[in-house]
This record gives sequence, structure tokens and C-alpha cells, in this order.
Amino acid sequence: MGAVRLGGPGKWGGLRMRVVTWNVWWRFGPWQERTAGGPTWDTANPFAARAFEPDVRCDYIHGGPTGPGGLGRVRAVRRAGDQPVDGAWPSDHAAVVADLASDPVPLS
Repeated sequence: MGAVRLGGPGKWGGLRMRVVTWNVWWRFGPWQERTAGGPTWDTANPFAARAFEPDVRCDYIHGGPTGPGGLGRVRAVRRAGDQPVDGAWPSDHAAVVADLASDPVPLS
């Protein structure tokens, strides 16, 4: 999956700008699941299985360029709520969670 362009060309302070983001799962997710898509609608979940739909990813996080010193860079990405807790599923689909850096990269 490549970059996604949001908003197209626009005006800001007289300058034309374009915002480009990417799917953080495809860029930073667990390698084994990147190619499989890491479904968030998973028929292993009985709530999703009732719909008779295939396993798919229906939840995304899109990221963009980092701030100064790498602030906001993606450290990790994972699914959450993709297993039952004490026998109960938290939702009919899993969430996507991204851990972002809140500290700048040290200059060497």
C-alpha cells in the first residue's frame, strides 16, 4: 500500500500544499501480518462470524511526516481487542494501536 493524498492541492499562507500520509500497519506492522493484512474484522470472533463476511482489515491509522527531531515517529503498531478477555470479546472487531515517539532522536 502506498501513500494516500488527503485534501489535494490547497492554499495555506499563499502556498500550495499537499498532505501525504501512509497506512502505518503496512509500513511498520508485524512482518508476518503485513502481507496477511492483519484483519480487524476476524471470523475467529463470534460476533464477526455471525455476519458471514470474510476476514478483512476495516480499521486504519494513517501517519504523516514526523516533527522536528523525529517527534511523532511510529515506534510500534499492533492490534488490540483481538482476543477474548475472561471469555468475552470486547467488540465485533479489533482496534489498531500505534505507539508514537514523544522524544526527539539524539543527534550524533
